[in-house]
This record gives sequence, C-alpha cells and structure tokens, in this order.
Amino acid sequence: MRTLGLLVLSFGGLALAASPAFTAEPLDGARIYQEQCSRCHQPRTPADLSPSGWRAAAFHMRVKANLTRAELEALEAFLIPEPTRSVPTSPLMANPLYARECQRCHTSERVELAIASGRDAATWSATFARMRAYGAQLTDDEANTLATWLATQATTP
Repeated sequence: MRTLGLLVLSFGGLALAASPAFTAEPLDGARIYQEQCSRCHQPRTPADLSPSGWRAAAFHMRVKANLTRAELEALEAFLIPEPTRSVPTSPLMANPLYARECQRCHTSERVELAIASGRDAATWSATFARMRAYGAQLTDDEANTLATWLATQATTP
C-alpha cells in the first residue's frame, strides 16, 4: 500500500511544499507476476523455464510491462531460486562484461556454441551492434573488449 506524504517547510511565515514522498510496502515478485504477466500469458510455474530463460523473458518483458528495476528484481527473485541466481553456471561468467550483459538474455550454452563456431572479433562486434539495439548497455570500448575476448575463447581449451 502506498501512502502519500507532503512535507511543508516554513521560512519566516512563508510555507513551501516539497515534492510528495511515497512510502511503499516491499515488492512481492509473486504479486507482480500475477498482476503483470498473467494479463497476457497463461500461468506458469518457476520450474517451467530455466533460470536464464526466466532472466531473458523478464528482461525483454520489462519494457512491455513498464516494470521498474526494483519490480524486475523482485520478479526475478520470485521466479529464480536463490542458489541459481548467485552461482555462475559457466566459466564465461568469470568475465564481468559477459556476466553483466550477455547472460541477461542468453544462456552460456548458446554463447559457447557461437564461440565453438569460430567467430572472429569482427563478427562478435557486429553481433554486439545488434544487441545494443536490443538494449545491451555496452560502450564502444566494452563491446570491442568483449568481442576480442570472446574471439580468443574459441582457441582456449
């Protein structure tokens, strides 16, 4: 339940009203799922998708459902069991850029298949240009660094 508070300050008889202050109850991922996701989708259980599948779905639907960052985090906490959220599932997770951007939407298995196909840095750079259009938040330097790193992973045993 949200409550609205109004702060009124008095300076020499002049009263100034500050911006409204909101106090909200803690976000409940289950409630967000019920209220937001079920508007368009059939009910699912957290076991219906893998953790990376839920992460990708939640991230992409964040815009369509107009979820805040806090609501997205509460939703992920409901859908993805705690041990799975905090334990890296691939050696690729050792790279913080990969963990921060790629893993939001793609499984490690998918990226490992792309690495195994022998993509070079230029191909990875083109991929990142497309991913940035979808919302990946990489600077040019980060995209180049990640492209070079992923291209070298193909030769790493």
